[in-house]
Amino acid sequence: MFRQATGKRKKTTIATPNMRKKIFDSLGGRCAYCGCELDFNDFHIDHLIPLSKGGTNGKNRVPSCPLCNLCKHDLDLEDFRKKIEGIFDDISYGKVGLIKKYYNVELKKRSFYFEEVGWDRTEK
Repeated sequence: MFRQATGKRKKTTIATPNMRKKIFDSLGGRCAYCGCELDFNDFHIDHLIPLSKGGTNGKNRVPSCPLCNLCKHDLDLEDFRKKIEGIFDDISYGKVGLIKKYYNVELKKRSFYFEEVGWDRTEK
């Protein structure tokens, strides 16, 4: 089954319930980007490499929380990483200091959850 997307996007397959389960389980029910626990009934399937930038289906699809998927949109991984890191550039120094102090946030180069756990993207 295929759906025709608008604009420059390619045709994409609609994930069957079995595919959704496999994608959900691929990272233990966690978002590929932030690592939060996902609700099976409310997670998004994202393409690591966007279809609009030459990505395909298969292991290119990962589970994502709605917030990360909607924030990433059609960015590649490095542009998404820059977008996340840039959020703190838009906040005044005082506010960043408060965030660091009260929420124990370490400002560092962001690694995505799938990178931290060493997820293998090769087809199985």
